[in-house]
Amino acid sequence: MVSLAVSPLRDGAGRLIGGSTIARDITERKRTEQLVRRSEARFRQLFEVAADATFLIDRRGTILEANPAGAALVGVKDPAALRGINLGELLPPRELESARQYLRDLLHDRPIVEPFEIHLEPAGSDRRFIHVRSRVIREEGTDPYVQVIARDVTPEKESQRRLLESERQASMGQVAAFVAHEINTPLTNISLLSANLAREAKDPAVLEKLVKIDAQRRTAANIVSELLSLTRSQDVTRIPVDVRGVVEAAIEQTGAFRMPDVRLVQELPKDPLIAPVDPLRMQQALVNLLKNAFQATGSGSVTVRLQSENDHITIAVLDTGSGIDPEMRARLFQPFVTTKPRSEGLGLGLVFVKQVVEGHDGSIQVISEPGRGSTFTITLPNPSDKAPAKDTKAAAPRTTPKAP
Repeated sequence: MVSLAVSPLRDGAGRLIGGSTIARDITERKRTEQLVRRSEARFRQLFEVAADATFLIDRRGTILEANPAGAALVGVKDPAALRGINLGELLPPRELESARQYLRDLLHDRPIVEPFEIHLEPAGSDRRFIHVRSRVIREEGTDPYVQVIARDVTPEKESQRRLLESERQASMGQVAAFVAHEINTPLTNISLLSANLAREAKDPAVLEKLVKIDAQRRTAANIVSELLSLTRSQDVTRIPVDVRGVVEAAIEQTGAFRMPDVRLVQELPKDPLIAPVDPLRMQQALVNLLKNAFQATGSGSVTVRLQSENDHITIAVLDTGSGIDPEMRARLFQPFVTTKPRSEGLGLGLVFVKQVVEGHDGSIQVISEPGRGSTFTITLPNPSDKAPAKDTKAAAPRTTPKAP
C-alpha cells in the first residue's frame, strides 16, 4: 500500500513546468491501524457482554463508561444514562466515606484490601452486597482513570447467613434440650411441694407467698417451654385448607390478650381461600404475631388481612401500637431478641414464625416506626391457584366490638 504526495514545480516566473511525486510505503501503518481498530472492537465487545458490572471512572469518581451489567446493578436500563454521573451518587450515604478513601488509596498506590465490600440500595430492590476490584490505568498524555469491576455477591452472602443460622440453631437446640431437662425436674418438685404446703397452711401470709412462688414457677416453666421450641422439628406438612379457618382459629386463641380499648378488624375474603399449608404450625405462627400485636397496642386497632393474588397469598397483621426502632427491627428475627420484659418471654416467638414461614417456602417482612405501629406480612406461594384470583376483599371489614 502506497501513499502519494504530488507537488507542482514552477519556474522563476511562476509558470508551471512540471511536478514532483513522493511515494511512501504505508502498508505497515495501515496494518497497525487495522490491528488497533480490531483490538478496540474486541475490548468493546468484551466490555459490553461481561457478566460483571464494569465502570470506568475518572479520579473524581465521575463515570466515563458503564457496561450493561453495571447499569443493571444500579437499576438503570441504559448504560449511556450513567455517563457524567458521580459514582458516589449511586451509593447509600453511609458508604460514601469508605468508598472515597478506597479511591484515594487506589490513586495514590497505597495498599488496599480487595475485594472491597460495599452495599447498594437500588430503587425498588433490596440491599445488595457488592465485591469490588479496581485498577488504575495510566496513559501517556492523559489523566489516570480507574477500571472498577463489581460483582453482586448477595446470593452467596445469603447462603452463608442461612448456613450460620442453621448451625447456630442446631447448637442452641442441643443446649436448650439439656437445660430444659435439667430444670424441669426441680420445677416439678417445686410445684408438688408448694401444693402440699398450700393444703396444710392456714396463715394468709404464707398462702400469699405460696401463690407468688407458684407464679414464679410458671414463669420458669414458660421459659423452659420456649427453649424447647428450639429443639422441635420445623418440618411442615402442607395440605389444602381454607386459610380463613386458620386465621380465625388464631384470632380466637389470642382474644384474651386484647385490651378493652383495642378494636380487632378482620379483612378476610368472603369466599373460601384454599391453599396448601400446615394448618397447626401456621396457626401457631399467627398466634405469635397476634399476641405481639395485642401486647404492643394499648389503644387503637389490630387488623388481620388475608388476600390472594395470582400465585401467592398474603397474611398481614397490622397494629397501631408502639412500633419498633430501626436498630431493633434489624435484629428482630434473631433468637433471644425481644422488646418485652424477660418475664414475658425469651424472644423466640418470631424465630419460630420465620422458621414456619420459610418451611412453607414463603417470606415474612416487617414495616414499623416508633410510635406508628407495625405491619408483619407473611407471603406464601399458592401453586394451586392458577386461575385468576377472585375478589378477596370483603364487602366491608368485619370489626369485633370492644370488649366490655
